[in-house]
Amino acid sequence: MDWIPVVSQVKSAVQALSGDTEGAKQTQENFIKRCPIISQCNSAVHLALGDTKTATEVQQSFLTEFLDPAVSSLPVLGHLKGGVHYALGEKEKGDECMKTATRTTAVMGVGVMTGGAGFAAAAAAGIAAGVAVDGITTGIESKLKDTYTPSGTISIIQNASTAMEKQPEKTSGFVFDAVCLVALDAISAAGAASTRASATKLANGVVNPAKTAVVAGRTAVVGVADGVGMKSSSSLDYNEWREGQCAACFDNTLVKLTKCCDQPRCEVCLLWCLCEK
Repeated sequence: MDWIPVVSQVKSAVQALSGDTEGAKQTQENFIKRCPIISQCNSAVHLALGDTKTATEVQQSFLTEFLDPAVSSLPVLGHLKGGVHYALGEKEKGDECMKTATRTTAVMGVGVMTGGAGFAAAAAAGIAAGVAVDGITTGIESKLKDTYTPSGTISIIQNASTAMEKQPEKTSGFVFDAVCLVALDAISAAGAASTRASATKLANGVVNPAKTAVVAGRTAVVGVADGVGMKSSSSLDYNEWREGQCAACFDNTLVKLTKCCDQPRCEVCLLWCLCEK
């Protein structure tokens, strides 16, 4: 989490306030080495000053601590990368790629599956999937290695527990990382749900152009070509959720009217509705 702008600075502030000034400093050192663009600017400054060794070290840190883990965590691409590591005899790196890529796939997968259920449901499902995969991975690895091997959020919580016993002031950094990981799971799943809703909207528009919401007063006309007829939304209140069909993604779910064009929209589509901004 140290590479993310703003998040990194907030983490440092939390660490400093809890008495972990050393940790706060390390977080910012990680930030200027791992954050895209910031890292390259950092190297350029050192290079301009003639310090080629530090410039090289900064970019090595960027590659190993940010870029490599980022690629490894991507669905499919991370799995392919893991296969390459296995082929090269790098089992540990291959295992790490497979774990992180599979975790991301599970989190985004449940987001896609719950796309019609709304933003909150997708986020909650993403969090649950992340924790579930961490638990399964921890169980499998611990069994194979015959020693407790925590993974993901469980590993961070374990580190926080250890720090609390030995160096209480360092606990805040681990807790912050755990909260951020859970938040990223929620955002990833919600983003996947939104993408699914957009894809559904596009597919419906391409397959059946007539299946488009046409607003007349406060009535949404949907599915004319299918003979579905009109679904009146005139009885809907702007602040009231009712069962109906979303005019954006066409899911049959809870919908609410937009304030500017009187279109019934589900929770996910309403979140991304430009006319509501």
